[in-house]
Amino acid sequence: MKIFNYIILMFPFLLGSCNVYISDNDVIETQNLGTIEVSNLVNEPKRTLTTKFNTPSGFTRVNPTTPFAVYLNHIPLKGQNGTVKLYDGTDKLNRNSYVGVLDLQPFTNNVQFHTNAIFRLRAEFLYHNKRYDEIDFKISNKLSYVSYSKYANGDFSYAKLLEYMDKFLTATSTNSLSHITSPIKLKDITIGDVFMQKSSTKSHAVIVMDMAVNNKGEKIMLLAQSYYPGQDIQILANPSDENLSPWYKVKEGNLLTPEWRFISSDLVRFN
Repeated sequence: MKIFNYIILMFPFLLGSCNVYISDNDVIETQNLGTIEVSNLVNEPKRTLTTKFNTPSGFTRVNPTTPFAVYLNHIPLKGQNGTVKLYDGTDKLNRNSYVGVLDLQPFTNNVQFHTNAIFRLRAEFLYHNKRYDEIDFKISNKLSYVSYSKYANGDFSYAKLLEYMDKFLTATSTNSLSHITSPIKLKDITIGDVFMQKSSTKSHAVIVMDMAVNNKGEKIMLLAQSYYPGQDIQILANPSDENLSPWYKVKEGNLLTPEWRFISSDLVRFN
């Protein structure tokens, strides 16, 4: 009990600093952040972002302006009882942290976590748009890997893509995503942009999956992540505002997600 009380006392101090990693201990995390209840903004039976998640009163969805944004808007979600699975097939313990799960074929190796999940989504987009030659993330001259087109050698099956990505994600480092993205200002945010914590050795990241705006110009967004160990990509609940959850306000300063804290200056975009 003494150890537990010490953690509780230290938690406000930890949250007071910028870019702080929040423990993956689900018991401690749930007790401090509270039980995140799903609001009436979630239609449980629905299987796409635009049908499953209603916009709050006064907000209207923005039209996706890039092919990547369109793709993200149309990734299917798991059914009503879909849970986040770890790479080994077990359930993620912290079920309060998410409200939806992307229905993508999982990896059986521990490779889809943190920023690697963003690489996965980008590669899926390029693959489904048959832009095979662009699946060539030149992240470091020190890494020995080839482009997807060269690796596939004419076999552009989905199984071959996953085989390639498994090898590629194994070769990434904690800051690999920074090689193919650039910082942008928060006022320019759009679907497909990424909040990436650049100062942490774990280099966590969340991606903007959808956005809405009201007549005052205020913006809100839906966020997705994968966490460690490797697991399904999930739509995040909002631990700071149960009435707005799963939407997040787009605002300067801190961005508190269920398992990580970002700041607005962490925002980047693919080059």
